[in-house]
Amino acid sequence: MKKLAFAYIIISLITCSCQNKNVQDKLEGVWFSEQNSLNLFSIGFQKFESDSFRIFPQIFPVLYDFKNDGVLLMKNLERKDTTFQWFMKSDTVITINNLDFHIKLIGNDSLKLTYRDKNDISEFSFIKPRKLKIKENENEIKNILLSNVWSVTDTSSGSFEKHFEYLDNKTVIYRDKFFDHKLNKITDNIQVETWGVTKYKEYVFLYNYMNIKIGIGNWNSMRQISQINDSTYSLIDSYNKTEINYRRKENYSNKETTERILGNWKSKNNLDQIYGPYNINAVKQGRMKLFEGDLELHISANKLTFLIKDYNPNEYNWQISKDSKTLIIESEWNEYWPGGIHVECADILELTDKKLKIRLFNNFYFLENLKPQMYILNIIQEFERIE
Repeated sequence: MKKLAFAYIIISLITCSCQNKNVQDKLEGVWFSEQNSLNLFSIGFQKFESDSFRIFPQIFPVLYDFKNDGVLLMKNLERKDTTFQWFMKSDTVITINNLDFHIKLIGNDSLKLTYRDKNDISEFSFIKPRKLKIKENENEIKNILLSNVWSVTDTSSGSFEKHFEYLDNKTVIYRDKFFDHKLNKITDNIQVETWGVTKYKEYVFLYNYMNIKIGIGNWNSMRQISQINDSTYSLIDSYNKTEINYRRKENYSNKETTERILGNWKSKNNLDQIYGPYNINAVKQGRMKLFEGDLELHISANKLTFLIKDYNPNEYNWQISKDSKTLIIESEWNEYWPGGIHVECADILELTDKKLKIRLFNNFYFLENLKPQMYILNIIQEFERIE
């Protein structure tokens, strides 16, 4: 009987060891999450004085490389890489720096982990990227994206296009149709997001991220690039098991618009025009005020300035989008911490030698420490050229 019990124990240990090895083999390699908000490996670890670790929010996408020597390389895109130790505690539990995660599901290309803390159980999903051969290096891919305006048919409706323009200040402009409640009609929406490209081993990813420091970005996401050339690129949609194909739009030149918009302009703001929704309490308290009067706009080759008489000017860098439809307004946000370039956009509705009509998506004029702290401008500004 003792021999049978001993044999059973040995067989169980061997079976357990084989199961651990099979799970470990599947786990080793690169993983990522397409949607990175509140995801375990996209939120990381933080060490406290108690020498314990806890999960904390992370606003940048992350790649994870489980190496066979027990090192987990976390490639924090837009930040420094981090390394931790990991090991298989059992065939259903993985330990990373003293934190235990239950393996709910593991396959050839999918992984689900759960983590239990004192108050909740969280579940996190990951994807193993495809092994694809893309000959272009990271800089070449970025240059292709920067050189064109791109479009894709919106898959949610199948009826209209979204247009993309990648800028060299780490932002991308999306333009599509929407119902503008401020204007009470269907018009173009312009949305600014962040973007980046990373190539790691044989994998290439295009990602977006929320950058709180400069107030840009509405989501964290990462998709694998399956192919790219001068006229098209494709992203893998792992959730829907399909590919999203983007195509280059026609060649544009913004030279004429860039030259024509230079000069001095003046627009009349009044209560008969649309201001759009605003904080009524802030207006009642005197912190904001509806602006009535002349708004001046001075544009030189290197500077764009909004000016209201008797107040400090609001100064920005600027550029015109490749398709000449968007006035891109840039400012450095580095006053309190290293930030970056904050980007706002205005839709160019009309431009002649004597008239400039734009739709503002940020219609505030900042007065710094004065009261009111800011003026609310008309959404539609119709400028006339002045000397």
